[in-house]
Formats: sequence, structure tokens, C-alpha cells
Amino acid sequence: MNQQPEAIVQPLEAHLSTRTLPVIGIVLVNYNGGNYLPACLQSLTAIAYPSVKIVLVDNASTDGSADWVAAHYPNVHLIRLAENTGITGGNEAGITWCLAQQCDYVLLLNNDTEVDSHFLTHLVAAAEPDTIVVPKILYHDDPKRINNHFGDFDYWRGVHRDFFYNHLDDTHTSQIVYGKMTSTCATLFPSELLKRIGAYDAAYFIYYDDTDLITRAVRLGAKVKFVPQAVVYHKESSTSGGKMSPLTVYYCTRNRLYFMRKHQQNPAALVFFFIYFFITRLPWGVLRLIKGERRQIRAMMNGVVDFLKGRMGKAPKERYDP
Repeated sequence: MNQQPEAIVQPLEAHLSTRTLPVIGIVLVNYNGGNYLPACLQSLTAIAYPSVKIVLVDNASTDGSADWVAAHYPNVHLIRLAENTGITGGNEAGITWCLAQQCDYVLLLNNDTEVDSHFLTHLVAAAEPDTIVVPKILYHDDPKRINNHFGDFDYWRGVHRDFFYNHLDDTHTSQIVYGKMTSTCATLFPSELLKRIGAYDAAYFIYYDDTDLITRAVRLGAKVKFVPQAVVYHKESSTSGGKMSPLTVYYCTRNRLYFMRKHQQNPAALVFFFIYFFITRLPWGVLRLIKGERRQIRAMMNGVVDFLKGRMGKAPKERYDP
């Protein structure tokens, strides 16, 4: 990278002991993430920024990971939910706690990430009113390649228009850029903006929940700011079993349809989207057949059916893994 991290870090961190710094609430949502939490929490507890409150919301894990956190990280506030409420319920519980703690900003962070020790200092230094700030996210197993779902959104086709996703990290990914869409893998929100956005839509459970949240923020006038000096490493789709797992296919199919019906305000554009969506399912299904991925085809079809029947929220396992 052309710009060295110290360019922003030194002026801010030189006065950490004498300045009143914004309090950052960091929200982690966990569901059977015992394989990822040790590395994530170890990196978080080593960050240079001192004014932090970490909350981990456990979605009724069965792998003992919540007990492990309680035993090894007593300073992490642990919220144990009685059932799996998905990303929507988990993040909502974490945000509610952070706002009650009067945090100035809330950082939503995936539990399958590891952070650079100065990442939060860079994010805070780049913060602006009504601005959502995101770091540079790199693949954990390929740290020269960008993992950010950041950029814009195509409201005709219902797909993200990512600026850098899967690009090699070079000079064009090392500049501050403004966009209109991002995932919430690692995302810093001003608390006042979150209050204005309102609660998560629990209908999503997982996937497209963040697209919905950012859409509502942008419609309120918020900006999305990519800050490449802040660096996070991500093991993508770890909890859901991968980008093409039946679970991912089911929820992405159902929730994409729901999202577009909710947010596409142009009736002609919405008709175009539905035609485009169903036409493109044909070659997608053929490709899955060729690859022997029949479970993904069934998951996709069940996602369509459940959307049409209004079956939202958490789905029974047989709907995505029949």
C-alpha cells in the first residue's frame, strides 16, 4: 500500500491518554463459532484503540463457544439468547446493548474475522456525521485480494455492484472512496444514525438483512465510506457453510425477492426484476445440474415458494437442506 498506516495512527494515538475519545461498541454475533472466536477475540483485545466495549451475542450455540468466551474473556459482555434469532436478532440485541451503554459508535463485526491492531483507530479518524465507515477487508487465506462487498446496488436486477470485490489489493484499492452500499462484515455506524434507521427487519434472519439496513440509511441521507488504511481479514461465509451451500442459496433466493418487493418503488422496474430473476434461474439450474448440486436447486425452489407464501424469518432446516 502507498499510504502507511502510521500517517493517521500517530496523530490520534499520540494523545490517547489526554483526549476524550469516542466510545466504540463492538458487536459480535455467534452461532457455533467456536472454531473462529479465539482468533477473532485475540485480535480484538490487541487493538490499540482503548475506548471500546465488546458485546458478544450468542444465538443459542450448542458447541460450548459461549461458555468458552465467558471463561476466557470475562471483559466481553455476553448476551445469551434462548434461541437462534439469526444475524438480524443477534445484531439487534447487540446494538440495543451498545446504545444503552451510550456508545458513540457501533461496529458490527463478523465473528470469522481478524483485525489489524490499528484498524479501529483509522475508522474513528475517518468518521463523519451520518457516514457509515468500512475498512479494507481482505481474504484471510488470500490477503492480497479484496473481500469487500462495497460499492452500489442495482435496483433493477437486485444485485450488488461491488467496486473491488475479488480484485487484487493495489493502488486503486488504497484510496478513500464513497459508495452507497456495503455488507456489514465490518462496519462502523454513528449511534445517532442507527437510532434514525430503526430496528433490523427480522423477516430476513440472515442474508440481505444488511442490504436492507444500508438501503434505509442511504435513503436517510447517509454516506458509505471505504477507508483502506483500516484492515480486516475475513473467512467468508464460514458460519453458513460457504457461498453456494444450500442454506446460503435458500436464504439469498427468498430474501432477494423480499428485499426487491420491499424497496423497489418503481412498479415497471419491479416487474422487470421478477422477469429477469426467473429467466436467469434456468441457466443457473442447468449449471447446478451439471455440477451435481441438486440440493442447491431444491433450496432455490423452496426459497421462491416460501417467498410467495410469505414464509419469512427463520426457516425449518428441511426447507434448505431437504
